[in-house]
Amino acid sequence: MPEMVLTPIPEGTDESDVVKPVALAKELEIRPQIVYGWIRNSGLPAHTKDGEGRYILRSEFAEWQTQKEEKKAERERKKAEKAEKEAAKAAEKEAAGESDDSEDEDDDEV
Repeated sequence: MPEMVLTPIPEGTDESDVVKPVALAKELEIRPQIVYGWIRNSGLPAHTKDGEGRYILRSEFAEWQTQKEEKKAERERKKAEKAEKEAAKAAEKEAAGESDDSEDEDDDEV
């Protein structure tokens, strides 16, 4: 799990790029605890201002969100590939089982 590190807001950062976690949560229409959880557990970068509070840079949030979505898409792709392989394997077994059964039926008729 990533360690939460609060660094000072970089000098020259545009104030419109700075947002408090509660304000970001309100914009996203989610509970603030979710945003704090992202900071604590999921590596969302957070900063301090004059050594106090937590602040998020919108630009870093957008980058973090993109990375998170890419990871999710990769997990889903791998999951789909695995399901596809398992389905192919099951189909092979079923086909092999059907050919064995048909041979048995021929033996019974004689």
